[in-house]
Amino acid sequence: MKERTGGGLAAGGRQRKLETLELSLFCHQMALVLKSGIHPVEGIPLVAGEMVNPVLKQALAEVGKAVLDGVPLAEAFKAAGVFPPYLVTMTRLGEATGMLENVMDELSVFYEKEDRVAKRIRSAVAYPLLLLLLMLCVIVLLVAQVLPMFAKILASLGGELPDVTRVLLGTGDFFRRSGLWILLAAALVAVGWMLLIRTEKGRLWWDKWKLKSPFFGRVLVKAAAARFSSGLSLVLRSGMGLEQGLEEVKDLATNLHVRRMIGQIARNVRDGMDLGAALAPISLFPPLFTRMIQIGQKTGELDKMMGKLASVYEGEVDNTMQQMTNAIEPVLVIILSVVVGVLLLAVRLPQINIMGTIGSSRIMIRCTS
Repeated sequence: MKERTGGGLAAGGRQRKLETLELSLFCHQMALVLKSGIHPVEGIPLVAGEMVNPVLKQALAEVGKAVLDGVPLAEAFKAAGVFPPYLVTMTRLGEATGMLENVMDELSVFYEKEDRVAKRIRSAVAYPLLLLLLMLCVIVLLVAQVLPMFAKILASLGGELPDVTRVLLGTGDFFRRSGLWILLAAALVAVGWMLLIRTEKGRLWWDKWKLKSPFFGRVLVKAAAARFSSGLSLVLRSGMGLEQGLEEVKDLATNLHVRRMIGQIARNVRDGMDLGAALAPISLFPPLFTRMIQIGQKTGELDKMMGKLASVYEGEVDNTMQQMTNAIEPVLVIILSVVVGVLLLAVRLPQINIMGTIGSSRIMIRCTS
């Protein structure tokens, strides 16, 4: 599933969220146009001509018309409906500070990093799922097609099925007889699960569990730390205050529990706590993360420290994903090998019995003749 970062309903009833890579390319093109001294009125049509996505092209056409009528660029982005609130806010800040080209450049890098982290997470999840699917296909094929064929041949020759084969055949018969009910139950469970995680309490429970899960919890926490650091670094370098910056960065979190915790951090800062002290009681990010932020505040270079933390934790995400993939691969291969070995044994034993039965029949025929 693609990681998407976008707005809501576009003009004319068009609903579409832009992918992070599309946003990165758009911001890069905007930065080039602005650095060239071209006014957004002229630059927007030029950028639109470089875009491939028809939804983005149409949105930029609307933005170009609005800017031509004197609407600020940030408000035009907001009205188009397909740009994320974070991009809109940062554009507004860039216009206010006269640093719009720098903001666009940094947004391009930011969304490129977002896309890279999302792809790493997807790649780590996809391989184990592919192996599990392959394992399931092999099991279904052997149990549903191969074993019944050998069982019929052996029965016609008067042989007996080995215990392993008998158990597997019984399992296959059960699933064939109850397949419709199993599918119906699975569909009901899936629908119930989707309805559960659409509720606020269900989504919050699920997001909390993901962060604490033994398999992907570590990497999700590190990915959240990287995203938080990268976003906060950008807003601080752009001149936004820490409290307002935290409110903007909060919306970058896709995990509801993380979003709520960042909201609590923002409230702590609003109550007069510094960022390091506000992070400490939350216990969301690793202790080293909090300690490095405290050092950044003491040296007066919090924005640079957040940028360094973003790079460090992006690397941590990459390394952790690689370690997980390296650990999962041999385990799944061993499991698949054992399962296939048991199934092949269940197939070979009837073959041996068949050959033994045929051999016995030939001996009896010779004796009688």
